[in-house]
Amino acid sequence: MQDIDLLTFIGHFHPVLVHLPVGILLWAIVLQWLSKLPAFTRLSAAVPATYLVGAVMAILSCISGWLLSDSATYPAETLNLHKWMGIGVAVIALILYYIHHKQLHSFKMLASVVLFCVVMVAGHFGGTLTHGEGYLTIGLGLANKNEVVKRKNIANIQEALVYQDVVLPILEQKCYSCHADAKQKGGLRLDNQEWMLKGGEDGIVLQPGNVDGSEIYKRIVLDPIEEKHMPPKGKLQLTDEEKRLMQWWISTGASFHAKTKDIAQTEQIKKLLTGFQGNEEVQEDVLPETAISKAPAEVVFKLQQLGVAVYPVSQTSNYLNVSFVAVPTIDLNMISLLGRISKQVLWLKIPGVKVDDAVIKAIAGCSNLRRLSIEHTGLTDVQLE
Repeated sequence: MQDIDLLTFIGHFHPVLVHLPVGILLWAIVLQWLSKLPAFTRLSAAVPATYLVGAVMAILSCISGWLLSDSATYPAETLNLHKWMGIGVAVIALILYYIHHKQLHSFKMLASVVLFCVVMVAGHFGGTLTHGEGYLTIGLGLANKNEVVKRKNIANIQEALVYQDVVLPILEQKCYSCHADAKQKGGLRLDNQEWMLKGGEDGIVLQPGNVDGSEIYKRIVLDPIEEKHMPPKGKLQLTDEEKRLMQWWISTGASFHAKTKDIAQTEQIKKLLTGFQGNEEVQEDVLPETAISKAPAEVVFKLQQLGVAVYPVSQTSNYLNVSFVAVPTIDLNMISLLGRISKQVLWLKIPGVKVDDAVIKAIAGCSNLRRLSIEHTGLTDVQLE
């Protein structure tokens, strides 16, 4: 029987406890502000007790969080900011209880505003620790999405390096927020060969040639409802195509240096690999004369999540190369997303899929389109016109 680590056990309650003071203290602030209105003056009687309960829960949350920080691997700078902001929340909540208990009216509003701001900042750093950098701002288009939007153009995928050009982009987009230099959840880093082969706190995660024994693959194909499924719920998940490519890479020896052409491939794998293949980078004088604004990052992100390859045709241009090669069918959601970046689409590949009138209409809406690959689609004369 393993030894019981009581402190670690208590620390793991932090995710449960941390939400209670946030809700209670924000409710206390709402009660305080509403009590300033003539119709809600009676609410003022409940404010001191609400602040006191929130302060007590904040203290318990701080204790459990401190214990959790000793048993988990998080970026030190962000962890310290979150830790001290959490302590600040507890202290300010106690001060607010004292202010209301002693009826020190001059400081009530200022202290409540400060508490509101500190709660928001502490929550932001907590979300960063749990979900990765830019978690709060990604929906606003403020986060840095260069790693999502940009993908290296590959003229011939068979001449590319299988790890550098196929596996690494998947890991960067789906795994690095928790397992890279900024954060090593479970003591695991996946940002270079040495760390991948070393594994983490739970042991080796990659066994070249052995898919069933490679924990990194077993976790990504687990049912999403399972606790050990990776990436965690709420994070960007691997597509079915990416899972098959990871399986192929590991089963064929997980080479970090071989070219794609040197590794055995089924016809299905060959087709999936073409999704990484782009044309050569376009020359500047071939670009449309009219400059174009940058495509909405969240739209590009959603398309890539659905398995569509989207990347710039040039490092200095906002025009895009969009490829549906790895997508077996195109649904209305994809059509809608394509329509939102239609002005930026310069090259478009939709080979080998069924195209209906809605797809043709979406293509026709790409007013700056210069290259179109639409072979083997059953295109009719009417649609072509």
